[in-house]
Amino acid sequence: MTALPHSPSRRIGQQSASSSQKLRIFLIEENPLAASFLKSILCAHCDVETLCLQALVNHTMKSGTAILVVDPNTLPLSVSQLLLRLQQTWEDPRIVVLDFPPAKPEWLPLLPLGIRGFVPYSEAHTHLKEACQAVHAGKMWMPRGLLEQYVETSRTVSREKFNLALTDRESMIAELVRQRLSNKEVAFRLQISESTVKFHLKNIFTKLQIHDRAELLPPRQESPSQRIAT
Repeated sequence: MTALPHSPSRRIGQQSASSSQKLRIFLIEENPLAASFLKSILCAHCDVETLCLQALVNHTMKSGTAILVVDPNTLPLSVSQLLLRLQQTWEDPRIVVLDFPPAKPEWLPLLPLGIRGFVPYSEAHTHLKEACQAVHAGKMWMPRGLLEQYVETSRTVSREKFNLALTDRESMIAELVRQRLSNKEVAFRLQISESTVKFHLKNIFTKLQIHDRAELLPPRQESPSQRIAT
């Protein structure tokens, strides 16, 4: 899926699979007609196994990576319940969700539960196989706008945690470090000594259970041409 409409060439994480090795995919689908349609798209390039919800009950944990295509609109339980069930069944579930565009904001809190890709029904015929290949390669396939929302939400939550855990002085120092200022620059900005900055940083690391200032830094923004990998 592309972040911008009418630009199918601009995608996140494209990668072609080896033609000599079929990718194994589990299709979570309750509608027989929809399952037949999706299998017709994938079977020429992938080894597809269709699973109903009942097949996921009382399964022991399976090791390794599983590529799962999920059609949530045909399932009789919530997506969050399904994702938790998949987490209990597979060690490393990598999930591609079929849905109607645009990708809904309510998907944001569910991304950490294994969702790696979104494919609109209208693009399933042309892009579902590519999305599964990208997800299998450890990449993500979804609108850039949704990922940007997720990063911004995570950043806001992190800042709220900082404010709860740190004193006012520690929060100021942590924020300046996040702006990539050196200890000397932080000391100059706050009119304190470098040794005081180091003392506060030690307390910050202890409270936040991190090891160094690098873990305070926000991720660098990638250019639109760079892929986004997990």
